[in-house]
Amino acid sequence: MNTPPPLFKRFLAQFRRPIVAGPLTFLAGAFWINTILNNTSNQKSNTAVFRGIIYAIEAHPEISKVLGNRLVYKQSIFNRVKGYCSVPEGVADLTFTVEGKDGRTAEIHFEGKRYRDTDSWVSSVFTVNADKLYNLQ
Repeated sequence: MNTPPPLFKRFLAQFRRPIVAGPLTFLAGAFWINTILNNTSNQKSNTAVFRGIIYAIEAHPEISKVLGNRLVYKQSIFNRVKGYCSVPEGVADLTFTVEGKDGRTAEIHFEGKRYRDTDSWVSSVFTVNADKLYNLQ
C-alpha cells in the first residue's frame, strides 16, 4: 500500500487547524464568489443588447460632446454590469459605467423589451448620467 510520506502528512495536518482552516475557507469562498460575478458580468457585456447600447450612445451627438466618440467599458472587480439580461425572453435591465477617451465616466441605465412581431428592442428607461451632471432621457 502506498502511504504518504510523513512530511506530507504534517503539511496536510496544518490545514486542519481552525486558525488556518477558517481564513483559507474565507479566501476560497471570496474567490469563488468573485469568479461567479465576473463570469455573469462578462456574459452580460457580450450580448447584442449591450453592444447596441454602446453603439447608440456613441452615435448620440450630445453624449459625444460630453464623453467623446470612443467609449470603453472596462470590466473590473468594482465595475460590473449590474441587472438582468435575457435575449430569448426579450427583457433587459442593465446598469454599467463607461469611460470616454478624455477620462470622463458615465453611468448608463437601460430597461427595455423586445417585441417578437417586429424583433426590435424598445427602451422604457434609457438614462446616461455623465459625472452626475447630465441625465439624458
